[in-house]
Amino acid sequence: MDQGRFFCEKDKNGIPTTFVETSQETQPVIRWKSEIFTAAGYDPETRCQQVSLRFQQAASNGGLRYLISEKQNKQSVICISDKENGTCNLKLFDVTPPDTVESVLRKLQPNASKPLEQSGGKPYLAITELRNP
Repeated sequence: MDQGRFFCEKDKNGIPTTFVETSQETQPVIRWKSEIFTAAGYDPETRCQQVSLRFQQAASNGGLRYLISEKQNKQSVICISDKENGTCNLKLFDVTPPDTVESVLRKLQPNASKPLEQSGGKPYLAITELRNP
């Protein structure tokens, strides 16, 4: 499977955006608008750069298979896992209120009419669904 190349760049509206570039196309994955972590040193540009790098690390290691949710330090996070019902192999980012894990995964899913997959009570999104509507 073409894991693609992940990178951070401003979109046409000037919003820091994580993109994936495959042999077929380049498409946005996450647009970073929230300023909720700016005071802690994680403005949208910084979050975009860090998360794009984490996506790329996972893709380069062949472990980019599923996005899952976990609680870490009482905070909901989105992680990369190599298994459908797996554990967090690499934390991508904290979920910022008012979003929920489910709403974030739905937004990442290009075909919104398709139900979000659930496994053992934990929502997850297969990476193939992220890039292939």
